Amino acid sequence: MRVHLVPFILPCFMVTPATAQVPAVSDWRAVIEQVQKAGGWKAYLREAQTPEPISSQKRPVALLSLADATRMVQARTPEISQRLTGIDPNNPSWRQLTPEQRHALIAHHRMMDELKRQFYAAYAAQESSKVQADVYEVSMIAAELSLRMRKAGNLNALHLLEEKLKAESALTSKMQAEDRVIQEQERLFQLIGFAKPNADVQLISETTVNAKSASETRGRLESLLAQAAIAKEAPAMDLIEQQSKVRQALSRHAARLKQYEQYQTRILPMRQQMLDEAVLQYNGMIIGVFDLLKEAEHLLQSRQKSLHALSDLLQSESELELELALLNTHLDQIGQRP
Repeated sequence: MRVHLVPFILPCFMVTPATAQVPAVSDWRAVIEQVQKAGGWKAYLREAQTPEPISSQKRPVALLSLADATRMVQARTPEISQRLTGIDPNNPSWRQLTPEQRHALIAHHRMMDELKRQFYAAYAAQESSKVQADVYEVSMIAAELSLRMRKAGNLNALHLLEEKLKAESALTSKMQAEDRVIQEQERLFQLIGFAKPNADVQLISETTVNAKSASETRGRLESLLAQAAIAKEAPAMDLIEQQSKVRQALSRHAARLKQYEQYQTRILPMRQQMLDEAVLQYNGMIIGVFDLLKEAEHLLQSRQKSLHALSDLLQSESELELELALLNTHLDQIGQRP
């Protein structure tokens, strides 16, 4: 990999003759937009390279969404779908359900919980692998630049070895991330009975945080917990255990929601702002290229963590739906449901 610093923006600290007119200070946002149009921070590290030969046969890509996976897993259990015909699984009339329908509804929620958990895990692994590839690219750029600076006598051997070791560590993480994608996808394929075609499978994200739906589910769970608490002075042990699981699920969801919001509203915006500031300081020759690369790497790492926070949150939303169905069933069985 060859590295070249492209001066898209003139440094702001330049010695000019006394008679020369000092240019006006550029607007901060305008400079950032100019850098982004040029390709972001990577624009400073590009050099014309001999393009790799393009394969005559591109490997096809098969797209798989959560809706597709849901249809596949339901097709494997038609008896459940038949028993739930005309019933909304997310808001059923529990008192009107037959024992067979209640059993089918619980089986449905368990099946969907397992599917969603695995789909979210596979999707997070897929997107995390892409971010890790970017981290590896940053590390390789730093290592190559260090080697050139060392040959020119502008860098000591210790710094060069540090950058080389970082690049090797990033390569190891990249290979591990790629293997995790395969492992998580294969678990998903087994679960839904998907015969993988001779193609790379790309999971499509239809997974967004539905704050309203989760809030409604939490409200129904809390209401049922309150009802269970006052219905009997000495509830059965299985109901006590179910109530405990519900409280754990509610606490887990609340914690994961706060963590996800922390990344989206504070950590990622601040990391992006730090990188923008680093670009400006690099333009002004205040910091060096390694400092710029470090900020880019920090942003990528934060994005990777935010992906896992999203996956954890979506899994906990699915868990709430399952716990709601299980608690409803327990209360129905002992005649305590309102």
